[in-house]
Amino acid sequence: MKKSFTLMELIFSIVILGISAGITLKYIFDIYEQYHISKEIQDLESQIDLTLLQITNRLSNRIKDSVIAYDRDSLNYIYAENSDENYEVLEWVGYDYEGNIGEWNSKINMNIGWSGFIDLNSSDTVKPQIKTPDSNLTAVHEIISSLSNGNCNLTNSCVALMFNNKDSDFNVSKFGWHNSDNKYMKIVNCKDKLNDCKNKDYIDILEFDKPDDINEIYEQYTLSWSAYAIDLNQSTLNLYYNFRPWNNMTYEDGNISILDEQISVFRFRQIGSIIRIKLCKFKEYKDKNITTCKERAIY
Repeated sequence: MKKSFTLMELIFSIVILGISAGITLKYIFDIYEQYHISKEIQDLESQIDLTLLQITNRLSNRIKDSVIAYDRDSLNYIYAENSDENYEVLEWVGYDYEGNIGEWNSKINMNIGWSGFIDLNSSDTVKPQIKTPDSNLTAVHEIISSLSNGNCNLTNSCVALMFNNKDSDFNVSKFGWHNSDNKYMKIVNCKDKLNDCKNKDYIDILEFDKPDDINEIYEQYTLSWSAYAIDLNQSTLNLYYNFRPWNNMTYEDGNISILDEQISVFRFRQIGSIIRIKLCKFKEYKDKNITTCKERAIY
């Protein structure tokens, strides 16, 4: 009866165990590596989600007809719906969302800002001014001044008003983009009314800076104090703000804020009133370059 392994059998068993152990360790290492790669991808996706959320919040408060695509090389701009991948900068005029909400008024238990409506039958609605009932322009003045770092307010001829009824010869260039003719955005202010109405809770009359440019007054309006632009510079995605194309400013004249870094792709496309944004973000992991992409539709 055989009672022990021969030397050859022992060596053969050790070899088999070694091979099995090597395969097992490699399998465990691969699982561990895939886990870390999956975690890195999840982190990238979370960061892209946050960036897309910031873009969505800004674009949601856009004047929809004002969105353009700009080509830095040719210095050309075009209505975003007609753009292609040669246009790398997305620009739009944002309406004054914060000023529209206004501030809390304890007497009527609601927020009051600019109402967006004009009383066409009021005796105060006579060139060069309009009466905008249920508005607290004092609060709007302070809100805009705070958001623009003091660069813009209702007394220094930089806040623009756009009537919601546009002319039949609509053209996106009429928003003042890149020194084009400014037709839709009209400059308004309160001039001395903020000082004259110290004893009132709020004022509700706006004046046009150039009344001769106003051919007709409509019932509804929108106020704006800033345009916005998104630009991918190398791998940094930047947001530009606090600039006013109706005052012959370009996005490079505004303030800049970094939205995200390590971005490889920034694409946008407008279909009707919907804008689709695509972002791809990368990260170097050991000897690999991990990339993930996401899209977001903004209505």
